[in-house]
Amino acid sequence: MPNKPYKEFTASSRVLPDGAKYIREADATEVIEISIYLKARPSTAASGTNNHTSKDPRAALHESRALQHADDIKIVTDFAISHGLTVSSVEAGRRLIKVTGPLSKLLDAFKTKVAIYHDGKREYRGRNGALSLPEDLHGIIEGVLGLDNRDAANPHFTTIQQIDPAIVTGHRPNQVGSIYAFPPSVTGIGQCIAIIELGGGYLPADTQAAFTAMGLATPNVVAVSVDGGKNKPGDPNADGEVALDIQVAGGVAPGASLAVYFAPNSTQGFVDSITQAVHDIVNKPSIISISWGTAERNWTVQGCQLMNAALQDAANLGVSVFVASGDHLGTDNIADGRAHVDFPASSPWAIGCGGTLLDTNGDAVLSEVVWNEGANGWGTGGGISDLFDTPVFQLNANLPVSVNDGRVRRGVPDVGGNGASASGYLTVLNGQTVRIGGTSAVSPLWAGLTARLNQAAERNLGFYAPTLYNNPGLLRVITRGNNKPVNSDLGYNAGPGWSACTGLGVPVGDALYNFFKAHYSPVYQQGDPGNGIGGYDLRSPADRAIAFDYDHSGKTDHIALYRPGTGTMWILKNNAGIFTPVYHQGDPGNGIGGYNLKSPADQAFAFDYDHSGKMDHIALYRPGTGTIWILKNNAGTFTPVYQQGDPGNGIGGYNLKSPADQIIAFDYEHSGKRDYLALYRPGTGTIWILKNNAGTFTPVYQQGDPGNGIGGYNLMSTADRVFAFDYAHSGNSDHLALYRPGTGTIWILKNNAGTFTPV
Repeated sequence: MPNKPYKEFTASSRVLPDGAKYIREADATEVIEISIYLKARPSTAASGTNNHTSKDPRAALHESRALQHADDIKIVTDFAISHGLTVSSVEAGRRLIKVTGPLSKLLDAFKTKVAIYHDGKREYRGRNGALSLPEDLHGIIEGVLGLDNRDAANPHFTTIQQIDPAIVTGHRPNQVGSIYAFPPSVTGIGQCIAIIELGGGYLPADTQAAFTAMGLATPNVVAVSVDGGKNKPGDPNADGEVALDIQVAGGVAPGASLAVYFAPNSTQGFVDSITQAVHDIVNKPSIISISWGTAERNWTVQGCQLMNAALQDAANLGVSVFVASGDHLGTDNIADGRAHVDFPASSPWAIGCGGTLLDTNGDAVLSEVVWNEGANGWGTGGGISDLFDTPVFQLNANLPVSVNDGRVRRGVPDVGGNGASASGYLTVLNGQTVRIGGTSAVSPLWAGLTARLNQAAERNLGFYAPTLYNNPGLLRVITRGNNKPVNSDLGYNAGPGWSACTGLGVPVGDALYNFFKAHYSPVYQQGDPGNGIGGYDLRSPADRAIAFDYDHSGKTDHIALYRPGTGTMWILKNNAGIFTPVYHQGDPGNGIGGYNLKSPADQAFAFDYDHSGKMDHIALYRPGTGTIWILKNNAGTFTPVYQQGDPGNGIGGYNLKSPADQIIAFDYEHSGKRDYLALYRPGTGTIWILKNNAGTFTPVYQQGDPGNGIGGYNLMSTADRVFAFDYAHSGNSDHLALYRPGTGTIWILKNNAGTFTPV
């Protein structure tokens, strides 16, 4: 392979920490394994995306990414081989390529140098500056991890205090669950909680003793090795963390299984452990608890990007991630005259967890304040991020300005819970009962609660921070205290509403249970196989359904079901969960209102034709033929108000001649009426929006075939789909959501007089 020009990979740049002591040159013959992560490719059409045979979303994502990144994988593989390196594994779902070789060849491949340093605790392999990559790899590679193996994070628990059995202080984990009214009717059955550990280990005898003391059966705990990490008890700085995480998560969700991912304490180990948990098709965790982290300033750009990508994958796969916010108040143990927050708790894709001091009498709360121990420097972390803008879900949270620069950005944490050492958790460690505190306990506490909520909702809640911000009454606000160090203003006060100490507050378990049970669990259910609904059997793979305002009430409270190609159409009325037909054409049938529904391509949607604010007309169309009808309903008699036959000329100048054409109803002018038509042709960039004036349709937005899509979204994948959405909770479906199944891609666009921009 000819030599290619190199360019500095600035995202990889890092500096040696203060106090790093040079020890010796690194062993050039040492064989190590590095992790190369590929950049996401949202513009790539996932051919095969719609043909997954697996129902598992992780397996489906792996299949689609294997196709998307096939060329990238080959380019990186060729690069590695050309430098005498070996590709040891490829995991397309994680966008991860593992490369192995002698250190000397790896350093040559990435044009860098390393040496052995000592940080006051241990020796590590460190580098200074940025890696370099061939220019053609800059658009492919997101990050290269493993050449530097310095510690990446700290466990967030406080000093272990042994307990006199005769004078028991502190709380057993399941008691904390009771104090916060965690729902007793669900225990997390069917859920797997992933626990991330960057050192240490657990003794099965400790786990058994802890659960016996709680009066619970010992849960199923499995250790998962990442990058050579193992369950290895004996590290006094990490064993307490591992024991705490297992016993809190399992104690508050005794029905869940636990998968503990052990990885080396390095950026490579940290990121790899998260991506492995997120994409684990064996254990399939639905929740991840992370009790490790470090100040944002200690992270490289590539480290942050890779961690955020992993956490975004978790959200897309319906996995909830909880992260401890740190135990060193508003400075995060950095003495540079500035406030700092902990990452990955500050990631906009994580739910950050802060700590409180909890005073109780039995299960009754006497008081609960921000955890701040004053002079010893222990207390809940939190503040305003220096790295991340305010996420949409926090825009109405009344965040304070940063004490660093007076700006508002991502606020940390999102939620709180018992974390102080004085009110800490009774934990069994090396056969002894000890009391451990820290925000480390709050992330598994919320993870265990979420396992219960997932069971109650009969689905995975995933990244549900936006739901909490929209429903703050599901938590109890902590109004007293602050996370400022002694004689310092480098922190924040608690008060009414959100605070940079405990977020929205501590959980009100029964309120959360009732909310998610009501909003997410089925109100009507037919299993697989089932009997359909209201007499309609739903036995054809071609069956489709839409919501429809049959009785002009302004409510889309009827279901229209149809079977393209057969003329079959039913409209069902709902009476307290009992569905009965108000319109019925059997199989075969004659369609509706003269439209025969005899083509397998036929599609239908509800439409506000007469600008009444009611979705009480049915539009039917036949992509590829120019056919479209719009029907009015008069007490069950449907008649056309707009009609283009087969073949026809489409509508408003849009010819509907492509079999790929799709149509939706849209509130273009923010009127509360979905009385415009948006027509688009996936794979071509074509999209039109039509206004209706008494049956005459004219374009108000037009991108021809081929076109440039809308609002920056190119619509160049045949998999693309669009729907109207009420983004601003205004009652108006006046935003367009565009997504690309199989790629994780979704955009939401706001319309400003025909100019569409992403929100």
